[in-house]
Amino acid sequence: MSNSLQVRLRKDAPILSRKIDSLCNCWLKTSSERISANEPRPKQINDVVWGTVELFPWEVAVLDSGLMQRMRGVRQLGLANLVFPGASHDRLEHSIGVVGATETMVDALNRQVDRWNSGKERDAAPLERIDMVDRCRLRLAAIFHDLGHGPYSHAIEPVLEVASPLGEATETTTSSWRTDIGTVRQLLSDEYRLNAVPAVSEILSVMTVMSEPVKELLGNDKLNIPRRNGIESLQEQLTACIIGAIEGPGADHLSTVICGQLDADRMDYLARDAHHSGLKIGFDTDRLLSRLELLQVRDDNTPNSDDDLRQRIADRKPDHVPQIGIASSGFGSFEQMLIGRTFLYDRLYHHHKVRAAEAMAQRMLLVAERDRERRLDLEEIFIPVGDETLLNIISQEVSHPKFETESQSAAILARGILERNLLHRAFAFRSRFIAAPEGIDKKNAEQTCNEKWRRILRSLDSLSKRYEFGRCIHKFANKVTNALLASSSTDLDRGEINALAEALKRICPEQIIVDIPSRKADAIRILA
Repeated sequence: MSNSLQVRLRKDAPILSRKIDSLCNCWLKTSSERISANEPRPKQINDVVWGTVELFPWEVAVLDSGLMQRMRGVRQLGLANLVFPGASHDRLEHSIGVVGATETMVDALNRQVDRWNSGKERDAAPLERIDMVDRCRLRLAAIFHDLGHGPYSHAIEPVLEVASPLGEATETTTSSWRTDIGTVRQLLSDEYRLNAVPAVSEILSVMTVMSEPVKELLGNDKLNIPRRNGIESLQEQLTACIIGAIEGPGADHLSTVICGQLDADRMDYLARDAHHSGLKIGFDTDRLLSRLELLQVRDDNTPNSDDDLRQRIADRKPDHVPQIGIASSGFGSFEQMLIGRTFLYDRLYHHHKVRAAEAMAQRMLLVAERDRERRLDLEEIFIPVGDETLLNIISQEVSHPKFETESQSAAILARGILERNLLHRAFAFRSRFIAAPEGIDKKNAEQTCNEKWRRILRSLDSLSKRYEFGRCIHKFANKVTNALLASSSTDLDRGEINALAEALKRICPEQIIVDIPSRKADAIRILA
């Protein structure tokens, strides 16, 4: 298949493809031998959220490979366990949980299809059940969907940017794989109809699924993975599920079971994160899943405002688009889920100490790059060690042949995380703190404040700008302290000023972090 998606991805992103192949070869080097020596057998896993999750033999073989076992060391919530001790679950546990959620969703949808098709009064065409082949590819996509995540969850994503946010680390001749990430994002956006632009972790997951070693694993005759067509077709279907494609190579309405508005990934991580953190969000998962439906969206039941969906219906033969939706009786459970998600973002994901720890980890990696004057390579970012071991390496407690660093500034930050000596929230600023000019009415005052806030956000819209702002704060603090030391005023507490001066000598600019939570852009925090 000369025009397959895999061929185009490898052609347009050659350096990233080679690096992913190299990593996958290391992770899968013993898999074929294990599969040949031991016939894969089905297993049952007891899961805290979904109960007993039954795995097919090929799923067991994939989960037992180095490709997936690497995920044991990658914590689902990054460094949240420093604040919520129980929240130390990893992405392997989550991936198995998404398999359980997917199976539950498929069963619920098939029950709804059976009810619909058995209705004698129905004049509409019968709905198709989700068969074994589709069930298996959805479950495989659930296993593979988080493969692109590295240490410390989303905190590492700025390290994957094309330009170093600190602007002082140089590229190596082989590090243009970062440019390839942007190329792959554009290619996927051109090939698929998407609900959102693919994230970096999703792009790396796609490139892993599209790699030659994973293609060889999926095509292993002893696994006998159910499929309708060749391995390339299965790879495209898995890709469509990972990025939540609506249309494109391998995409259909079932792709959104893994990545969509109401997907197995979200159903699992909300329940799992709440369970392990000890936070009760109180939404009825069973009720919500029981109200899922396969819908036939036609022109006569589509809102007039949805021109995009109307065009998709017009382009289809027959003239309807299958979609997954929720019965009206499930709206209450869906609202509960949204409220629970908002609660977790406020109390867990954006807890100020969790954000402090993640900001320190992010700054630690960027400073390590800066001080060695060379960007981190993909093999270093996906080094086969757990999150905590990587902290020990950067703190110089242990060494690893695949990770070079001698940065003392990065080591200080790493030791701070290991010892839970986290940065404090020195200052918090919100849009409502902006005072309106006197003499104007309430409406104009609100518009003025909002415009000022947007101007502030634009001035801090990149990590490099926020880093420079932190350096300015550090410089200004030293300037003020020196002025106080030089002052002849007798009203000043000399002991306190001297203690402040000594503390500033120990604090580097890297330890002052300006933080804007991505989903909470009405707040700016300065950590020190």
